[in-house]
Amino acid sequence: MNDAASRPRGKRLPPAERHAQIIATAERLIAENGFNAVSVADIASACGVAKSLVLHYFPSVSNLLAEILAALDQRAYTQIGMSAVSMVDAQTSRTSLSRIMEHSFSERQLVRLFHVLEAESLSPSHGAYEFFQQRARTIRKFHETALCWKPCPQTAAVELDAFWNGLQRLWLRDEALDFRRVWEEFCDRFFV
Repeated sequence: MNDAASRPRGKRLPPAERHAQIIATAERLIAENGFNAVSVADIASACGVAKSLVLHYFPSVSNLLAEILAALDQRAYTQIGMSAVSMVDAQTSRTSLSRIMEHSFSERQLVRLFHVLEAESLSPSHGAYEFFQQRARTIRKFHETALCWKPCPQTAAVELDAFWNGLQRLWLRDEALDFRRVWEEFCDRFFV
């Protein structure tokens, strides 16, 4: 029996639901197994659909991965209930950004996926290039607003982004790194 005949047929879903299902399934599989261990075929199988249907919604793996990261960003800020506009002083900013930091470090495999895909997408021809360009602008603007109490919020936002991304990369290389302690010590100097 061939694969198509043995694969259970998935329920027909409206396009928006199928799109969301593929993203949620891919995210779950990546969190469980790491992104290198998950293929489009694995995602299709877990959704009960053909690989070609996944590729219909996401023409490349890069597109799918970028959408997973966008969904994670959106969910993080929604769950945390965060608004940069509410961060009007050093203590409020520190507390709020610390909550975001805790959330962002909660899924090691997804943090790894983010950094690998971000590095790969430095080439303008990469499928996720525009996603990361826009994301960088959006996050920097968010941090500028959150750091409006600093003498130069634009420079402070760049410093925060550089520290945050660097800390995540170090933590990915060394699981024993106490990122909370390092973050708190950075905060003691930065949020003044």
